[in-house]
Amino acid sequence: MQVRTLPRPIVPVIEMAAGNLTAAGEALGAMLAQASSHARILLVREGPAAKLTEYALKMAQRLDCDVIALDLLNPSLEQGIEHRRREIDHFLVRAIRQGEQLVQEAASVGVRVSHMVKIGERERIIAELGRQDTAIRYVLTLPPRTQTTVQREPARPRAQRALL
Repeated sequence: MQVRTLPRPIVPVIEMAAGNLTAAGEALGAMLAQASSHARILLVREGPAAKLTEYALKMAQRLDCDVIALDLLNPSLEQGIEHRRREIDHFLVRAIRQGEQLVQEAASVGVRVSHMVKIGERERIIAELGRQDTAIRYVLTLPPRTQTTVQREPARPRAQRALL
């Protein structure tokens, strides 16, 4: 499991040093709004993530945060169009069902959850959401899946019975 915080640019200092007080004022206003807004945790789920979801709800309770649950799919471009379409349809049905369950589970423990479903590249979508919602303080993800090749052991000769 990975817990990351989104980097926040230090624009006001640069803008004030350059003499652009209007932009600096707007940036400071955005920073103050961020500081006074209710913190959020972005929970990125790419498939089954029960332990990660449980951790996010416990973290939200401890820190008094809201949770944005993002179900994410990055469809394989190696497969044909029809296979991708079936994969996306299956993903959408599963994600909506899991999202409804999460909202009910979170309500029972007193955590507010909003759910969204996106299809695309993981890092790009996380960065885009971080720019759109400045209240996101933490991003919880599982490590990216990597394809591993399984090397098989060479075939061993079968044991022979000795006859006496």
